Amino acid sequence: MSLLASLFRIVVLGLLVWLVGRLFRGLARAAPPTAGPRAASPTGTRAPGTPERLVRDPHCGVALPQSRAIAWNGEFFCSEACRSAHAAGAPAARRGAAPSA
Repeated sequence: MSLLASLFRIVVLGLLVWLVGRLFRGLARAAPPTAGPRAASPTGTRAPGTPERLVRDPHCGVALPQSRAIAWNGEFFCSEACRSAHAAGAPAARRGAAPSA
């Protein structure tokens, strides 16, 4: 009976170790990340790995993430200079366009 009792104790101990390991792995996965480049999005609402919406500057045509754009009157701009030029009605300096003389 001693051999059977020892075997039973080993099996029970092994199960306990396995259950504790599963518990800690589950807690580690459920915990939110606290550091690193993917810890939080610039807006704080986007899940890691989710692509961010790109917006196009109506003045110069540059596409950039919405979180980095300057919003003004329902439009998004890449810089304050583009926003000011667009508001003033200045002609757009688009890439690949020939400079005006």
